[in-house]
Amino acid sequence: MCSEQIVSLIFDGLRSLAIATASIVGIYGINSWRKEARWKRKYVLAEEVLALVYEAKEDIAMIRNPRSWGGEGRTRKKLEHESQEESEIRDSMYVIVERSNSVNETFSKLQSLKFRFVAVFDQKSTNLIDELLKIRNKLVITSYRLADTKVRNLRGSKIPDQETSRVENYEKIIWTDYDENDEIEKEVNETVKSIENICKSIIKKSI
Repeated sequence: MCSEQIVSLIFDGLRSLAIATASIVGIYGINSWRKEARWKRKYVLAEEVLALVYEAKEDIAMIRNPRSWGGEGRTRKKLEHESQEESEIRDSMYVIVERSNSVNETFSKLQSLKFRFVAVFDQKSTNLIDELLKIRNKLVITSYRLADTKVRNLRGSKIPDQETSRVENYEKIIWTDYDENDEIEKEVNETVKSIENICKSIIKKSI
């Protein structure tokens, strides 16, 4: 074999080695990019969900604030043959509905992110988001039940013990008394903490 052929073979071998090396580096780079892209999507989602969860916590606290401002509850459509006293009762309970409606955007965004969240994380994560949505709905439903119970009591000659207990239980749900034994607040805090742990496990990796 002549020297020119040997040189040509060497160059061909080097070229093949260079192509193979470039291919390996390229594949590694693509895989790294994909991993980075997946992590970034996780990070952005975790950050967005966590911010909304914090907002939802504040919104629930606002809804349950026992202090009422002038004009609250007046947007309620009155029932037929409703007395003035009944109107006052129902309006005072409708405050919860109005406040809940005023923060629709936060909870709607959480609802829309729920399935993306479970796809990226796990089934437990969507259950946690559902818990916050359920608490908000529970406040609205309970406000209607409390209004109906108070109106029934208004129409009766006296308030039976069972009805008194029911009113007290409903009021503990919709209004906060800033007590450490507030069950709704405990439930909210525990749910937020669990979501926080999931999200921060991703967010902290960027620090």
